[in-house]
Amino acid sequence: MGIAERKIRQKEEFKASILEAAWLQVLTDGWQSLSIRKIADAIEYSVPVIYSHFENKEAILLEFTK
Repeated sequence: MGIAERKIRQKEEFKASILEAAWLQVLTDGWQSLSIRKIADAIEYSVPVIYSHFENKEAILLEFTK
């Protein structure tokens, strides 16, 4: 596997971890209490990293509907 393929796979895996953390928060606390900060804290990354994958929490909701 080349570097480009590995980077794509890592990006997809990271996006999946963001979605998993967001889904768990929605299940426990409801959609209205979800925040990018809480997601970042749950996966131990900074807020800007989350925003590099999703524009806002509504973009995460759209991803859930796919």
